[in-house]
Amino acid sequence: MIFLIIISIVLALLSIYIGWRMIPPLGWEPRWKTVAWIFVFTPLLFAPVELFILSAGDSGLWADYARFGIYALISVFSLIFFLLLVRDLSFALQKFTLTCTSLLGAKKPRTPQKEPRHDPERRQFLTNALNGGIILLAGGLAGYGGFEALRRPELLRVDVPIAKLPKAFHGFTIALLSDLHINRPRSTDWLWGIVNMVNATKPDIVALTGDLSDSIASRVRNEVAPLSKLSARYGRFYVTGNHEYYTNAEDWIAELKHLGFTVLMSEHTAITHGTDRLLVCGVPDMSGPKYYPNHISSPSLAQKGSRESDVKILLAHRPQSVYEAADSNYDLLVCGHTHGGQFLPWKYAVDLAQPFLSGLHKVKNTHIYVSRGTGYWGPPIRLGVPSEVTLLTLIPA
Repeated sequence: MIFLIIISIVLALLSIYIGWRMIPPLGWEPRWKTVAWIFVFTPLLFAPVELFILSAGDSGLWADYARFGIYALISVFSLIFFLLLVRDLSFALQKFTLTCTSLLGAKKPRTPQKEPRHDPERRQFLTNALNGGIILLAGGLAGYGGFEALRRPELLRVDVPIAKLPKAFHGFTIALLSDLHINRPRSTDWLWGIVNMVNATKPDIVALTGDLSDSIASRVRNEVAPLSKLSARYGRFYVTGNHEYYTNAEDWIAELKHLGFTVLMSEHTAITHGTDRLLVCGVPDMSGPKYYPNHISSPSLAQKGSRESDVKILLAHRPQSVYEAADSNYDLLVCGHTHGGQFLPWKYAVDLAQPFLSGLHKVKNTHIYVSRGTGYWGPPIRLGVPSEVTLLTLIPA
C-alpha cells in the first residue's frame, strides 16, 4: 500500500507539471481545458486498478488490458515530462546566461536601443508548436521503447573470473533469468522462446532471481507453466523478489516447487566433482520479514552448516545483498531488481538508489552480476536498456 501511495504521489506531481506547462497556452475554452486537465491525471488510475487486480483474483482479461493501457500511458507521460523538463531547463539556462552577459558587459550604448515588439499570438503559436513536437517525439520514443520491451530478449554471455577455481568447474555455466514480471495478456509464446533459448545453451544450473509476476500465482498459472520445461545439468533454483510478497509469496513458493524448482530460503545445496565442491546458496528478498517473520534474507545464514567449498555462489534479488555476501566470502552474487533503470528519466533515480545498476562488478573479493531483467515492470517500455537472458560462465582468474 505504501508503495502504491508513493508511486501515486510521483504520478500526481508529474501530471501537474505537464498540465501546467502545456494546457494554459492552448487558448481553449474553459470546459475543454477542464477536459484536458482530467485527461492529464488519468495515470492516477494506476493505483485503483492495481488494487482491484490484486484483490479480485480472476477478474477477467479486461482488467489486465486496463492495467496495460494505463502503464502505456504512464510511459508516454513520463517521456513528455522528461522532454518538457529538458526544454524548460534549457530556456532557464539561456536566460541566466543572457542576464549574466548583460550584467558583466561593457558600457551601455549611448543611444537607447529599441525594444523588440512583443507578439503574444506568435509566442503562443511557437509554444504550442513546440509542445506538439514534444508530444510527437514522446509518442515515437514510447513506440520504439514498447517494441524493445515486448520483443524476446537476446542472450548475453558473460565470463566471470574466479580465483582458485577448481579445474572441474572451469566453464561452469549459470543461466540467469530475473524480473520476468509475467502478466496476462502477454502471450506464452514469449516465455516459450526464452525457455528454448536457455535450453539450447545446456546450462549447468538455472537461476531465477525473483519478481516472476505482478499477479497472484493462481491467476497466471498457465502463463508461467513453460518454466517447468527449463532444463539444467544440476538443477533449477529460485529465490523470491519483492513483487512476490505483494502477491502472496507462500503461494508463489508452492507454485515454483510445483514447476520443479529448488526454492532457496537462506539455504544452500552443494554440487561436487570428486573432492571439488561448489556451493549454491539463495536468500529471499529483503522485504520478506515484513510479510513472513521466518523469511530471513541472510547470506551468512544461507551457508550455515555447509562444509568448506571451493566456490560459493549466492542467488539474491537485490544488489544490496552484496555487502553481506562480500563479508561472508562468496565468490559470486547474481541478482536483478534494478531492470538496469529500464528507461529515462527513471534510470537516473534507480541509479541513485542502487549500489550497481547492471553488469559485472566487484566488492572486496566478491563478484556481483546485476541483470537488466528479462521482462519489464510497469510501463511497457525499454529505452537504451535492453532486456536480457544471461549465461554466466566461470573461468579461472
